[in-house]
Amino acid sequence: NAEYMGTLSECLFFFALQKKKMSRFVSLLHYLRRLLTRLLSILVIVGLFAGHQLLTQPFFMRVVAALLTAMVLWSFVQTFRVQSFVEPNLSVNGSKICKHCRAAKPPRAHHCKSCKRCVVRMDHHCSLAAACVGAHNHKHNLLLVFYAFLKSAMLGGSSVACLVFRFHTDPTWRVAVAIVAVVFDALVFLFTLRLLWERLPMLARGYTFIETLKDDDDDTSCPKKACGWFENVEEVFGPHPWLWWLPIHLKTPKAAKESMQDSGLLLSM
Repeated sequence: NAEYMGTLSECLFFFALQKKKMSRFVSLLHYLRRLLTRLLSILVIVGLFAGHQLLTQPFFMRVVAALLTAMVLWSFVQTFRVQSFVEPNLSVNGSKICKHCRAAKPPRAHHCKSCKRCVVRMDHHCSLAAACVGAHNHKHNLLLVFYAFLKSAMLGGSSVACLVFRFHTDPTWRVAVAIVAVVFDALVFLFTLRLLWERLPMLARGYTFIETLKDDDDDTSCPKKACGWFENVEEVFGPHPWLWWLPIHLKTPKAAKESMQDSGLLLSM
């Protein structure tokens, strides 16, 4: 019996060790997938900017393209750099326990199946940035969509102008680049326009994308729905309107800060 128990314990130890190694391997694969996704997105953004620079355009449009590309990249990096996960050791009175990650689940928090963690005031999981959009990076994600919309609208128009007025004078390769740029800009313009059309009313009403799927106006777990549009925008973008255009993390107003503290939503970055 002693020999049998010893063999059984060795087998259990071996399987536990293999399971731990497999878990680390799976975590490494998820990390590499997120890294590859982000690198590909950055390459697409930079590639579109380089394509526009190859076109025959005025100096002013080149400067605008550089500034808008910089803002898109800045907002994109901030979207996945700033996290909105619920702290593992968070303890909130009366909060639920997530059945997936077994962590405290404050009001308006949701569990992300892709990130396998609960996210504070989760809006959605951004596949392009391979990150969850929540309380701390919601502003950065909206600015990413906004600046991508401006970039596609302005530079798409200039690409069409170059294609129309310089079709017979520019080399064939420039014409081909202009056609590709126009197609990509049109797709980005339509996609970002649809997102802004959906997300801006949500922002003004104090909803997140996940909360709109519930379609429950009587949900009392979302206290910001009773506020005005300016307070709702201020909660996401910060207390200083002149800094709303920069993808930086600002402290919330005092009233919203106290409310988040009471709900356990104010977490360290």
